[in-house]
Amino acid sequence: MPIERYDLVIVGAGVAGCISAYELAPDHDVLVIDKGQVAGETTGRSSGLITVTTDVLVPRAEMLDVPAMAAHVNEYVRDLDGVGEFEFVERPGVELVPVDQEASAREYVADLQEDGLGVTYVDPDELEARYPDTFVMDSFAGAVLYEDVGWVDPYTYTTTLQQEAESHGAEFRTGVEVEDIVFDNDTVTGVETGTGHIESDHVVCAAGWRTRDLLRDVIEIPVRPFRIQIVTLDPGRKLEDTYPMAWDARTDLYWRPDAAGHIHVGGGEYTLDEPQSASDDVDEWYVDLVAETLPECLEDFSDAGLADSWACIDGATPDAVGIVDAPADAPDGLVVATGFHGLGMMLSPITGTAVRSLVTGDDAPFPLDGVALDRFDSRGVDFEFQPIGGGAMRE
Repeated sequence: MPIERYDLVIVGAGVAGCISAYELAPDHDVLVIDKGQVAGETTGRSSGLITVTTDVLVPRAEMLDVPAMAAHVNEYVRDLDGVGEFEFVERPGVELVPVDQEASAREYVADLQEDGLGVTYVDPDELEARYPDTFVMDSFAGAVLYEDVGWVDPYTYTTTLQQEAESHGAEFRTGVEVEDIVFDNDTVTGVETGTGHIESDHVVCAAGWRTRDLLRDVIEIPVRPFRIQIVTLDPGRKLEDTYPMAWDARTDLYWRPDAAGHIHVGGGEYTLDEPQSASDDVDEWYVDLVAETLPECLEDFSDAGLADSWACIDGATPDAVGIVDAPADAPDGLVVATGFHGLGMMLSPITGTAVRSLVTGDDAPFPLDGVALDRFDSRGVDFEFQPIGGGAMRE
């Protein structure tokens, strides 16, 4: 049997793996391997938010150039908009500010405005004028309004990246498990799969929360699995085409309208010791939290009905920012892309561009220090978990 050989093997066909293939396929022979399906797990179940300004924040990771990252992400998805069935829905985001956090929110907005980002603080009257009969402001001092944000359908986005990569010759092999990364003299030589050995000069490990286990004999990475919960609510009425995304800093819930006219609500995160046995069903307490919170934040929502619900698992890091790196203490040719802390869809343009830079040596339009592995003093997993939501008021 002839030896299979590729320039690059990518482990994982979620959004990180697919966008890495999209970036590298035009000038590399690329094979993407996944034991499941393309976008079959967390990627396909995500919220699809593109909200870098609110979700990727200092002090979340002090080494990040948030303005450069936000500009890159928005330009990337806008350029892809209209390819195949993919659409980037640009819609403002509203972060509701509790009364006791007004001062910190105003300071945060002033800092971002100095960086040239489209963020403003609005009082309740201003918010009502922009979105009449939308928000209940009894518990809030005002809101932070984000203009340069939106969302994507996660499955369509990821499969568009797959199809574009395939058009440049990339191969996707699903239903095949990568059992080991193979290396010789501290240099990657390929992967071992359930169906045989595959040679490659580079391996990109983008296997989500499973990446730590896959690389446990090669390099330690500070990633631990955590659970994300989603419900969709039928508001019982037609939502306006301008209906915004929003966040509640008190509960770390975030929501957006979806294509079916429902409200997609995410949150309820917590770490897992045994992710392999975790249920896909949401917890009852999370449904109760959503049922209590949204009528406190949104007008005419007390009679909303549950349309659907699910849960998924992602990988968390100590500072809530992903790792995209070719670590100096790892075998040459190994690139790690994992630990995106629920923001993998949003940060995928960062991931794809960084992976290409690490493989080819091309310059990236933003510093890579903020996603490098060596930013962590410890690589253990006994760290305090940070929830996804909360935006400007999270410290």
